[in-house]
Amino acid sequence: MIIIGGGVAGLSAALEAQRLGVTPRLYEAAPGLGGRVRSFYDRRWGGELDNGPHLIIGACSALLALLDQLDTRALLDPVDPCQYTFWRASDGLSHLRCPPLPAPLHLLIGLFRFPGLTMKDRLAAVRLGWSLVQGAEKWAGQSVTQWAEGTGQTEALFQRLWSPLCLAALNEPPASADAPLFLATLKETFLDQAAGAIPMPARVTLDRLLITPAAQKIRQQGGAITTRWRLRQIQTEGNRVTVLKEAKASLSVQKDPVVLALPSRVISRLMPEWAEQKEINTMESAPIVSLYFRFDGLHPLPETMLGCSDGVGQWFFDRCALGMDSGQGQEYAVVISGAYREIHSASEELVAAIMVQLQQLVPSLGDQQPSVVRVVRERFASFSPWPGIKRPGTHTAWENLFLAGDWTDTGLPATMEGAVRSGQRAARMALEFQAGSRGE
Repeated sequence: MIIIGGGVAGLSAALEAQRLGVTPRLYEAAPGLGGRVRSFYDRRWGGELDNGPHLIIGACSALLALLDQLDTRALLDPVDPCQYTFWRASDGLSHLRCPPLPAPLHLLIGLFRFPGLTMKDRLAAVRLGWSLVQGAEKWAGQSVTQWAEGTGQTEALFQRLWSPLCLAALNEPPASADAPLFLATLKETFLDQAAGAIPMPARVTLDRLLITPAAQKIRQQGGAITTRWRLRQIQTEGNRVTVLKEAKASLSVQKDPVVLALPSRVISRLMPEWAEQKEINTMESAPIVSLYFRFDGLHPLPETMLGCSDGVGQWFFDRCALGMDSGQGQEYAVVISGAYREIHSASEELVAAIMVQLQQLVPSLGDQQPSVVRVVRERFASFSPWPGIKRPGTHTAWENLFLAGDWTDTGLPATMEGAVRSGQRAARMALEFQAGSRGE
């Protein structure tokens, strides 16, 4: 099997092919693997950083099974019993604690205990559960904001819970986020299993957790990985792909199926007519900006992970509490999702805005300025999940060519879980085709 793209989807496809007894050949354009889930050494920071914090939760069943396969799941630090902590300047800290009870009872109890809500707010939460049971089809083509209005979600509940969760899960503000996709995410997270919502932050970088162990396993089991190999052209004959060309070399595709685990914008460039038919060329990208701060001394956050519904920074992580710090002082990671405006903002402006929030969250910082700051901009962090978005499936117009990627129709937002599922599915479909073409 030939796999083009060495991000999470491509690595998952290669590992699935090996699990099913087929040797993969994986090609990646960049010098290293990981795609958007990558880590890098920052000289000024003096250590390795992720391109942005990525939170794993209990509902990430395919990803967790993959980490089990790689023997790295023990590097996660589950928050069990499930708890999410939110902070607002006007209200302070609020904890959403879901007790270890069957779903969805655990969520309803958690919402009824959530501080600062009126009885009207809590009854609105019950209507939320009913809308999840009914299904998402009713809200096709509508935004999360329209869904909230249609189900009678109160302003307090919307601003304190659903809006920050929407931004975190879909990387899109509620007014422009697809309601069915958000509901599908809530269902998998809170309704399908009680453990689905448990946060599982990692104690190591993404490279150590997933990317390097995956590459090592692929190579150890006989698979081949080639980096700095950029696909430039796809040649076809009839309904089959025959040649994959880069700048200086070509791959002849004979009996091997091909999995393209590439971004949608690259697919649009390689297969423009087909991409236009499938409306892939209309898909836009949503950015994320992440900031890393280091201060002298130790100044822990009130919780290891905090969601903020007012302010520029939306999620704050205490790297020291996670054991990810360099030992040189207090370190924080901050995420700005749906950063359409902030991706263009000056770093000094972003740092100043986050500093206001940090000084409110951690009064002991006082007027202290950070010793080191790193701003990481991911312009193509995810696809923009706008209402009514159309996403292609795994099959293409060519019988031996298959797609993988979190932007394909996984039923989930652009997450590591979606990438893993898409890669595994593409590998299975490719091998089914291969077996059929051989008459097996």
